[in-house]
This record gives sequence, structure tokens and C-alpha cells, in this order.
Amino acid sequence: MKKKISSKMDVRAQNVIENDRLNVTRQSIEVISRDITAVLEEYFNLSSKPVVKINSEKGKYTVAVEAECDSLKSIFII
Repeated sequence: MKKKISSKMDVRAQNVIENDRLNVTRQSIEVISRDITAVLEEYFNLSSKPVVKINSEKGKYTVAVEAECDSLKSIFII
């Protein structure tokens, strides 16, 4: 169990370092995550909070969102 906790801490530390380099605050990521969660919940029954990752390379940003869901919600198209 200690290894799992250590691994989570390593990932969290790496994310903090990466976000510092991008000049993206933790609060910014939380706001983005909250907004994305609201949209995803319209279509999916989420089983965990989405994880948002922002990377920068050569002046361009890449945004990745990873979320787990139990099922899709019914979508009615009018």
C-alpha cells in the first residue's frame, strides 16, 4: 500500500512541476476541470472526477481529459 501512495505522490509532484512550467495555477486547472465535469455529466454517468492535463510544446498547448464513466446517458436528438 505504501508503494501505491508513493506512486500517487510522485504523479502529483510531477503534475505540479509541469503546471508550474506552464504558468497554469492549480485554481485554473480546478475551474477547467469543474466546467468539463459539468459538460461530461450531461452525457455520461461519471464514476470519477475527470483529470485534466495541459502540456506545452513549441508554443502550442495540448489539453487532455481523462474520465471514467459507468454508462452513457440517453441522448434525445430533436
